[in-house]
Order: sequence, then structure tokens, then C-alpha cells
Amino acid sequence: MSYIPEFLVIPLLVAFISAISLSIVSVFVVLNRWGFLAVGVSHGAFFGVTCGVLLNFSPFLLGVLSGFLLVLSVSIMKRELKGEEDVIIGFLFPLFMALGIIVFSIGKIGYIDAFSYLFGSIFLIDESFLLWSIVVFLITILFVAVKWREIFLWVMNEEMATSLGVNSSLIYLSLLLVTTMNTVLAMKTLGAILVSAFAVMPGLFAVMVSRSIYGLFLSSIIYAFITFSVGILVAFYLDLPTGPVITVAGFLVLLLFSLGIKFKDRRM
Repeated sequence: MSYIPEFLVIPLLVAFISAISLSIVSVFVVLNRWGFLAVGVSHGAFFGVTCGVLLNFSPFLLGVLSGFLLVLSVSIMKRELKGEEDVIIGFLFPLFMALGIIVFSIGKIGYIDAFSYLFGSIFLIDESFLLWSIVVFLITILFVAVKWREIFLWVMNEEMATSLGVNSSLIYLSLLLVTTMNTVLAMKTLGAILVSAFAVMPGLFAVMVSRSIYGLFLSSIIYAFITFSVGILVAFYLDLPTGPVITVAGFLVLLLFSLGIKFKDRRM
């Protein structure tokens, strides 16, 4: 008789809650072309996480703060200094990752915990992170449920949204913060290096298969659930790191589905 070992119950709950929550945000990441933003959040958050481990103060909160400040600073520099986005990203993102690695090396205490944020490991997820996952999930659901019309209008046309009374600055900052929280939350499972890929893949799959707003969210959640399930099972039985396996599983699903669509179009 198959069963889930007791020590895996909380890690699996956190992994699937974070996957579903991030998949919802992923729809907006793809529609708004925020792929590089997810990379910036993960790089910036790693610095905050390592500081949290070193100072023994909530790595999650410091990770969210650091990641949010990084992507916000990129946006400000892009608008005010009229700099090229790829140039700004090119030196700021590696800088924060480098700072994180320096702190990571200095802080001998908590080495394993910081390592889990870099490469991902569900086996190092504890009860405190379950609470954060529930909080972030509820904030994400509430934010999307209340503001989804304004968000979609802002994503499609910011100027028109502003003219219709939408507070574009508030929507932007709120969506940025929610994206940051979900990215940092998923770092425990996927790692700072690979979490940006999963911030994009569910939304990309949803855009490929859905033509309605509700379909976007549903297909994104289903994709996240399937890829996480397959990835975690394979990683567990083959004793492999969860982050890379889930990422590869997600890529293969996208690849197979894309080939299936092309084959179907040729037959028609």
C-alpha cells in the first residue's frame, strides 16, 4: 500500500501551494512580458535570503524585500535615466547574486538552508514556511479576485486603463509585490537559479491553450500541478534535486504540446 512519508507531508503541501500560487501570477508575467523581471526577483531575493540566514531573521521576508527593491530600482532607472533595460539588467542582477554568494560564503551558520534557496530542496522545508505559503496564496487569490479586471486592462493598454480611472501605479506596484512574494516562496522548491523559468512556463502554456480569462488561470494551474507532481516523483525516486527535474519536466510538457499543435495544424 502506497503512502506519503510523514516527513514529506509539509514539504509537499508547501510545494504544491507555491506551484498553484505562482502559476496564477505566471499568467500576468507572460502577458506583461515580465520574464526578465522574474530573473531579477530571484537574483535579488537570494541576497536577502542569505542575509536572513546570516542574521537569523526571516529569510523569506528579507528575500521579498531585497527582490522587490531590485526590480523596483530597475524600473525607476529605466524610466528616469532612460537607460537600456538589457544594460541595466546586465549589471544589477549579477551584482545582487554576487552579493548573495559573498554573504552565503561568510555565513557558515545556515549554510544548508541558503544552499536550498539556490538550488531548491523540498526536504528542507519546515512548518514555518507552510504558514508563509498559505499567507502568500491567500494574498494572491484575494488580489486577483478583486482586481483582475483592472490588471488585465492595465496589462493590455496602460494608457487606456489610466484614462478609464485605473490607478496604474498601484496596480503595477501591487502586481510587482505579489510576483516577488510568489517567486521567493517557490525558491525553496525550485531554487533561485531556476525559479524564473517556472514563473513563465505555466503562463506560456495557458496562453497556448486558452482563449478565455478563466481558461488562462485554469490551464496554468493544471500545468503547474502536473509538472510539479511528475518532477517531485522523479526527483524522489531517482534521488535528484527537485528544482532541475521540475524545470525539465515543465519544458518537456511545453515541447510535446507545441509539437502536437504543429502536427495537428499540418494535418488540417
